[in-house]
Amino acid sequence: MYYYLALSGIEPRKNWLRLINAHKKFLDRNTDSHLGLILCGFIVNHLYFEKLKKHIALNNIKNIQWVISPTEIEKNNLLKDAKFIVYPSLYEGFGFPILEAFKHTKAVITSSISSMPEIAKSSAVYVNPFDEDELSVAIEILIKDKVFCRRISDRTHEMTTKFSWEEIGNAQSSLIDKILE
Repeated sequence: MYYYLALSGIEPRKNWLRLINAHKKFLDRNTDSHLGLILCGFIVNHLYFEKLKKHIALNNIKNIQWVISPTEIEKNNLLKDAKFIVYPSLYEGFGFPILEAFKHTKAVITSSISSMPEIAKSSAVYVNPFDEDELSVAIEILIKDKVFCRRISDRTHEMTTKFSWEEIGNAQSSLIDKILE
């Protein structure tokens, strides 16, 4: 399957409703495209998850698949085969999915706000996360301009050398422990 990937917890701040709308706008402009969007993550907010599913059905939005509660192997396989990653979060403390994308040398579209620019530096395409049209155009650019997409992907290697995966794993474990307390 020819797809791009959204990877995060499923909750309103991850901004998937606007992403889904941007995906529809891309498909409406590119009627011959078979580009898929895979929404992958753990359900944090069940009401939001149901709202997203209902929105997709009511608006007859095509080429969307869900991968709920993926194993590490499933997640890594999705990352490996994705054309690029989209992370349009409204706010983050860190942004682990960006680094996971970089580990797999994938271009990233992410928010121009919060901590995302600090993490991704010049290795991402930045969008206003409140602007579905801007997000849709960024998707189109990465699909149609393969040279530009490759240039962004090539920069990810530099970013992965700035972070220790052991430190990231420890930070993520500490965050999970705090959530579960």
